[in-house]
Amino acid sequence: MKTKIWLLAISFLFSSCYSYKRVNMGSDHLVLGAKYRVMTMNNVSIKGNLLQANDSIITIRIKSGQPVEIPVSKLYSMQKPKFSIVKSIGLAGSVVGIYVFARAASRETYNYNYWFTNGNY
Repeated sequence: MKTKIWLLAISFLFSSCYSYKRVNMGSDHLVLGAKYRVMTMNNVSIKGNLLQANDSIITIRIKSGQPVEIPVSKLYSMQKPKFSIVKSIGLAGSVVGIYVFARAASRETYNYNYWFTNGNY
């Protein structure tokens, strides 16, 4: 039981507090240096900072520092991360709730074992 609760808590901790908002791929809507997530037609997701954008190619610097050139014809969508206060509050509340539940469950188990091992039933 405790393992399941801790696995659930860890999965919440690694969830993101960001939502991704779709942006138009026109160069007037894109901001150079901003973070974007690009989805290609063959379902590959690339996250990084926008280095260059024109009518035919978009260049993104990925986490390792390497620039990646993607033809506009191969793009499925471009999304910009947006901080979500609702997800952040929900994440914090769920982690606290799981912790409180885990503590209560461990106390109930302890009390249960105490009563039955000492013959106080």
